[in-house]
Amino acid sequence: MTNYADTIWLTQQVRVDRDSAFFGEVSFDATDKLTLTGGIRFFEADNTLKGYFGYGSNDDLPPDPGNSRACFEFVEFRGAPCINLDKRVKEDGNIIKFTASYQFDEDRMMYATYSEGFRPGGINRRGDLLPYTSDFLKNYEVGWKSSWLDNRLRVNGALFWEDWNDFQFSFTGPNGLTVIANAGSARIKGMELDASWAATDKFRVSAGFMLVDPQLSQDYCDDLGVTSCPGEELAPKGARLPTSAKLKANLSGRYESTYGSYDTYAQASLVHQGSVWADLKTLVDASTGFGKNGWNFELSVRNLFDKRAEITRGAQCATGTCDTLHYVYINTPRTIALKFSQKF
Repeated sequence: MTNYADTIWLTQQVRVDRDSAFFGEVSFDATDKLTLTGGIRFFEADNTLKGYFGYGSNDDLPPDPGNSRACFEFVEFRGAPCINLDKRVKEDGNIIKFTASYQFDEDRMMYATYSEGFRPGGINRRGDLLPYTSDFLKNYEVGWKSSWLDNRLRVNGALFWEDWNDFQFSFTGPNGLTVIANAGSARIKGMELDASWAATDKFRVSAGFMLVDPQLSQDYCDDLGVTSCPGEELAPKGARLPTSAKLKANLSGRYESTYGSYDTYAQASLVHQGSVWADLKTLVDASTGFGKNGWNFELSVRNLFDKRAEITRGAQCATGTCDTLHYVYINTPRTIALKFSQKF
């Protein structure tokens, strides 16, 4: 029998994730302009986690889930003294998709789509936490794709509405371990547009933006599985989802030319993201290069004005014990790179 008297912390677990699926799709040309498409996907997920985690069997420690005194099967398990973890999530189901697309001519079309998506459930790394189940998304979308001015101008766009049920929400839990929980339901609606314009044979401009309104459609409570907790919720119904900006936009320009026998180019881009719980500011990138006969040199600068933006933040302890101490993660500072490539 192994002696664990001097063991401070031990983790010995076996995780097995089995996912299988069968899917198919069929399209039918109802007319020479209208195409109908339908698809279905059947899936099954079987995820298990068995083993031990926690302190050694010190009699001075309380019999909590992080102590071997809380074991329910006292047999050695792959070097661990016993088993205090044996959890399983097994699910099956299906998702569907329907699309109708109408081709006005070879340069312009519109489509309408209803589609469903999912992510399988699983088991948290901390064995004393509840497993999480699949989350499902229903997407309603209308969009268009078009080319104009003899294909020199391309404009694509879409309007969408999404209902997200039992969505999986990850956050930093005790001891710095990631926790995943089902956080109720959310509703996301918005629009997006992108365009590309060949202003001349040498100069091209590209732009895009997305407006989105993502918010909880029910309270997110401290007790998992509870969906009504007036005055005690961690996030109330109507709160914006984290890391979700209402506005994202980008603009870039690229000029290509020749200098003697060399192909040259210069490019600049501007990327903006509106405020989120983790705030990202407007950043500017630029690059230029030259080459011929398959080789190319490129000089690039990312974050040209060396802006500092907060990507995300988190705490390494439980709520209430270090609320004012956070780890803040920022974007990459100004980075200058010289790149050489060769095509053979």
